[in-house]
Amino acid sequence: MTRLAFAFAFVAVTAAAFLVVSLLAPSLARAQIVNVQPLLDKQARQGFSGSVEASADWRSGNTNLTLLGGDGIAQWRRQRHLVFVTLHGELGTKSGVELVSKDLEHLRYRVRLIRALAAEAFVQHDADAFRRRAVRALGGVGLRLRVVDGKWVTFAVAAAYMFEYERLAGGMFSDAHREIIANRLSTYAVITVGQGRIVLAHTVYAQPRLDDFSDVRWLHDSTLALTVTRYLSVRFSATLTLDTRPPEGVQPLDTALKSALALTF
Repeated sequence: MTRLAFAFAFVAVTAAAFLVVSLLAPSLARAQIVNVQPLLDKQARQGFSGSVEASADWRSGNTNLTLLGGDGIAQWRRQRHLVFVTLHGELGTKSGVELVSKDLEHLRYRVRLIRALAAEAFVQHDADAFRRRAVRALGGVGLRLRVVDGKWVTFAVAAAYMFEYERLAGGMFSDAHREIIANRLSTYAVITVGQGRIVLAHTVYAQPRLDDFSDVRWLHDSTLALTVTRYLSVRFSATLTLDTRPPEGVQPLDTALKSALALTF
């Protein structure tokens, strides 16, 4: 029982600490973090389910622009077990010049240990040409504590050990082709409000290096999901991300606003 109490305290204190810091400094936000948390606690259907999103922006004339994007989420639930995978891709050109090129794949397994406490394991691969990230691969394990589990509100915090490998792209930079191996603490806090046709979720991630807490990656993500029909929904999201140690030639701060139609099955 003592070990279980310690696990609860460790998860809650660690994630809550980073949540407080991030809320006090909301301008610090950039990272290579994928947010897979929103809306999961509101989707309790057993068995297989998923959703797909697609977007396209094509312009010609004075502006020659092509932007393509897509997201896919699949999950499988059975009693206390949950497995889900997220896929994301973006490609864009302007006047024949590539301006966006990124992809990401994330797989996570969660098992409920007791009513409020769960264990998680995850792996991820991603690449982003315009952040000079040729490849990034990571994996981790940790605990997740559901603090509030109400009809209209859920709130959870989590902490995990994460191993990260990253290789930078080439170019006229002193860190070209550099390989980086890091051990990080990955923490997040997520709150969802609403039920049925309207759900609002906010997630805060913090991923500091264990040997250098000034090297940290942050993410703030807010998502509003409006269900139109059983299979169709509209999603609006605002994301701020920050990397305190970005590669040479890369800005630390990114912001994004997105709206999309999602097909759920």
